[in-house]
Amino acid sequence: MSDLLKARRRLRRFGLFYISSALVMVLAGVSVLEPVLEKSRSGFVLYWLACLVLTLLAMLAAILDVARLRWQSRQEQRSLLETTLREVEEEKAARKKSNHERQ
Repeated sequence: MSDLLKARRRLRRFGLFYISSALVMVLAGVSVLEPVLEKSRSGFVLYWLACLVLTLLAMLAAILDVARLRWQSRQEQRSLLETTLREVEEEKAARKKSNHERQ
């Protein structure tokens, strides 16, 4: 498996972990932990700040994944273009050689 594929899978796992953790925190914060969080302002702020940080980390992982995919796509397009141009040049040279041999 290529290093790029491993890195992409790792990044997606991190993103999934972060967004799942944030979702669990939101659900717990609005249901089970709501009475506890209402008692302490600092606990309330820290709890939701941690949830925000996890959400931002998930967004960062997604942005990095998209950037990596765009870079990889550009590399593949460039490679395909170079291969196609090389093949066209080889065909052109072969035709030119074939035409000279006929004359």
